[in-house]
Amino acid sequence: MTTTTKTPSPTNHIADKPINTTKVLAVSRRRFTTSFAALAGTAGVLGLAACGGGGGGGAPAGTPAPSAEPAPAPGAAPAPSTGPVTVGGATFTLIAGQPNSVPNPFDQLNGTGAAAKLGVMRGLAVQSDGTMWVCDDNNHTIHRITPAGVVTTPYGKAKVTGATDGVGEAALFKDSDTISLDESSGAAILIVGQGAEGIVRTINVTTLS
Repeated sequence: MTTTTKTPSPTNHIADKPINTTKVLAVSRRRFTTSFAALAGTAGVLGLAACGGGGGGGAPAGTPAPSAEPAPAPGAAPAPSTGPVTVGGATFTLIAGQPNSVPNPFDQLNGTGAAAKLGVMRGLAVQSDGTMWVCDDNNHTIHRITPAGVVTTPYGKAKVTGATDGVGEAALFKDSDTISLDESSGAAILIVGQGAEGIVRTINVTTLS
């Protein structure tokens, strides 16, 4: 005689970290079986395109799978997409930066679009004109990104830490992990929090706008 145990049938979302996908774990009502269905992501693939479009639906049924990109050579950084990528109805566009991988991971580099490197970002603030400001926790600097994707580093000196006030590279930072922007007075004032130092500092960036 076969005994069947009835159980509730919840649907639980689980993160499948080894292959970078999100799945649904469905428990049947009459027997202990499991079935998996990928909600978003491509097994073993990292990047914006692998994350899905935020709507959760992905491509409609019957849509041909995209052709596989050639695998990068061992040790080479994956080439970032510089054009818009549409997935599941959402469009992703690279503004600036490149993946933190060899050579020289987490370094900073001024440049335009994918030619720039932003180190380890801990905060981002956006001005009303579209200019973005980024805290780089690894290099202890503040990056400026124009709407066109041009990256410069007007404040701080790479890999030099401190809490010294000054202009340009003379202003030193350490572990800046929060950044916000106040334009209520008509001027553009950055507010930077240095968590490890326990201090908050302001930078008037109006003349750089």
